[in-house]
Amino acid sequence: VVACMARLRREGLDRLFLLLVGAGEDLDRVRRCAHDNAAILDGWFQCTGRWLPLDQMPSFLAAFDVGIFPYSNPYGSPQKIYEYLACGLPVLGPDVPAVNTQIDRRHLPFLVHQDGSNFAEHVRRIYDELEQVKVQAMEGRRYVADHFTWGHNLERILDLIR
Repeated sequence: VVACMARLRREGLDRLFLLLVGAGEDLDRVRRCAHDNAAILDGWFQCTGRWLPLDQMPSFLAAFDVGIFPYSNPYGSPQKIYEYLACGLPVLGPDVPAVNTQIDRRHLPFLVHQDGSNFAEHVRRIYDELEQVKVQAMEGRRYVADHFTWGHNLERILDLIR
């Protein structure tokens, strides 16, 4: 993701700002890539390098234009996708069964192939059409609010028990 963002900035998408929150197993690789691309990323990339307390996340999410969670194993939980949708954020999500069979594709038009081959294409489209994409993302927010509240989840469980 860091290398792709650097390449896209070189190609003219000069308003891209990337913030990575967390400290996964690839943190050293992320930092090396950021260092290798420092000339183009300086001032346009931040990495917390640590996990943040949950109560700090809403202020970060409010600053995002897009929620990025592009890679996952095929059976991973789409929880982060629901959180981004609930915030009214356009989502760059993973094109895996746990996501593409569970969430209406109208609300996830930017699913990333796990080989990353369409990641840059989706970033460009979001960049070029951000205002329209944000309007569509609000439909995703309504979708989550209408179908995936705790009450709705409870009703689905009770229906299964019945």
